[in-house]
Amino acid sequence: KDQNVTLDTGVGGAMDLTFGKEWWVSDRWGLGVALGLQGYAVPADDAQELTGGSAALRFSATFN
Repeated sequence: KDQNVTLDTGVGGAMDLTFGKEWWVSDRWGLGVALGLQGYAVPADDAQELTGGSAALRFSATFN
């Protein structure tokens, strides 16, 4: 429900696809970067379909 509009939805699907790389910068530390792509599709009332997507740039630091 959003702004007094209510939709009943069915079961839909979603996906997340991520590619990344990490580099060792010392004996115990790694730094990384990744690109993620996400999307979803959910059937709703009156044969509508709620769909959307996004992209994300992610950074990481790993201590071992």
